[in-house]
Amino acid sequence: MRSGHCSWLTVSRKNKYKVTEPKSKKGARFLFILNGILFLLGAYSLIDEAKFIHATVQGLAGIINLIMFVRTRNDLQQFKGHLMIFLMNVIICLMVAYDLHTSGKSYIQYVWLLSALFSMIAMVIFYRKERGKQ
Repeated sequence: MRSGHCSWLTVSRKNKYKVTEPKSKKGARFLFILNGILFLLGAYSLIDEAKFIHATVQGLAGIINLIMFVRTRNDLQQFKGHLMIFLMNVIICLMVAYDLHTSGKSYIQYVWLLSALFSMIAMVIFYRKERGKQ
């Protein structure tokens, strides 16, 4: 038999159904673990600089990303998790922009503010799209 037309369902020659993840979900899971590790490393370096509030927020974002790496069966949990990650991205971008502004950097903080704006727009689009499905 040939493979099924669904990207998540594969039919083998022995007629056994094997459910696999789509490539986009595999990529998202990789990004969750990558972001989680990077945020935790960033939090560790911020502790050395005595920026405990920034370190706490980045550490929390790292933990949330690592939690999202683990598969959740409940769609509502995944929806809430994705919204939390979008929100944490916005908060971290704003905190980095503030930190760069207070340290006297020129112009780079505006890139972080723009990134926060794009993350906010992506969060709103995601929210509307997912709510439209329900």
